[in-house]
Amino acid sequence: MAKCQRCGKGGLFRKVDKSTGICTECHEKELAARVFDLNTEIQQKSRELSELQNYESVKFAIRDLEAQRAELSVEISQASRTLENTTNRTYRLKALAKSITEANANWVSGALSAANTIDSLEIENLLPELDLNCMTVKTLRSQYNGLRKQVIDLCKAYEARYTTKTNTTIYKLVVLGMEAEMETILYKLQFGGKEKANDSVRAMTAKYYSLAVDGNQTIVSTLKTFIGQIESLYLDIVATEYEYYVQRERVKEEQRALKEQMRQEAEERKQLEQEKKKVEAEERKYNQEIERLNAQLETAKDNEIEKLKARLAEVTALIGKVEEKKAEIINLQNGKAGTVYVISNIGSFGDDVFKVGMTRRLEPLERVKELGDASVPFPFDVHSFIFSEDAPALETALHKELNNMRVNKVNLRKEFFRISIEEIQAMVERYDPTASFRMTAAAEQYRQSLTITDVPDEIPVDVGDDDDE
Repeated sequence: MAKCQRCGKGGLFRKVDKSTGICTECHEKELAARVFDLNTEIQQKSRELSELQNYESVKFAIRDLEAQRAELSVEISQASRTLENTTNRTYRLKALAKSITEANANWVSGALSAANTIDSLEIENLLPELDLNCMTVKTLRSQYNGLRKQVIDLCKAYEARYTTKTNTTIYKLVVLGMEAEMETILYKLQFGGKEKANDSVRAMTAKYYSLAVDGNQTIVSTLKTFIGQIESLYLDIVATEYEYYVQRERVKEEQRALKEQMRQEAEERKQLEQEKKKVEAEERKYNQEIERLNAQLETAKDNEIEKLKARLAEVTALIGKVEEKKAEIINLQNGKAGTVYVISNIGSFGDDVFKVGMTRRLEPLERVKELGDASVPFPFDVHSFIFSEDAPALETALHKELNNMRVNKVNLRKEFFRISIEEIQAMVERYDPTASFRMTAAAEQYRQSLTITDVPDEIPVDVGDDDDE
């Protein structure tokens, strides 16, 4: 009587397959197990397929969102330009309306033409008063240029009114004289001197009006209107230039305060470094004590173990406090204020290659000199220093924008970028309009080397430099 090789059971009524040696019951169980495994695998594959389909749909959704974001970015950029143009146009119209109104009130006896009066009143009611204190340095410079253009346009418009050569000559002399004195007034403009500059403008316009009228009475009517309008524009120019000057001085003062803060931070870091060394010395002593106590525990008697454990716990607690103090010192040492620099080295890397880096040193030029000491044949030229409270963040932002222009696309620690001088100058201005930027590179040693044909046989020895590799 055959027995099942799987379950070991036999019997008259138990059928065993001769080829496999397995009974019918075990065979059914085996088939059921296989079916279960197949069902599990099918479910798993179904889930994977579903996840893949979801992934593809998510990918398409992300692409759609990125496309929408790109479209919105374009719209935002266009809207920003439109807003800027509208603001500038609004400011110019405001200045024109103000000049007409003040000319009417202060210089012209009686009302101007009905059309001019209505236009000026409508503009006065529609346009808001612009607050110069809210403007950036770049915006103020744009407003100043707009006002200068209005002055030029106004002068041309009134010049066309004079038909005789004598009147035209008198008018041109008045304009030339006022423009020259206006440049002097702006040149002498200083902090706290706005009212003095305004008084100078009013005295200057009154003087030239008097001179012109004494020369020819026939131009009194038109000259009054012209003087009134241009005086208002000149006063707006003084206000804009003064606010520009104030904001520049405010930024410089903030930078001076930050530099003083950097000096203090440098002194604090020095003190923290000394404190850190003391803490590390304490840490080493406690670690040595822990090692000694652990060694004693291995050979200690029963009556000594508790005392040693208590001492070990005490020392462990002390070293924990020391580690906390050390971590606090390290955290205090990590300051963010510093200077981002833009430098070039034409002799070493050619034109249109710039290095954009960062230093926390009080004198960033020291870092630039280090970079040009021995690793390159010529010293670097500085194009811009951008001081920032968060220099690492500023450097990261610039590197991100310049990422596709990297010279070395493998080692991202190499901070060299291929870009035109105009593009990088515009970029610096966007991030800090007050930062100075030098468009030319002196490259003195490189240019001098190009002119030298005979090199001396002996190289002068610099006794103070023993590190010349």
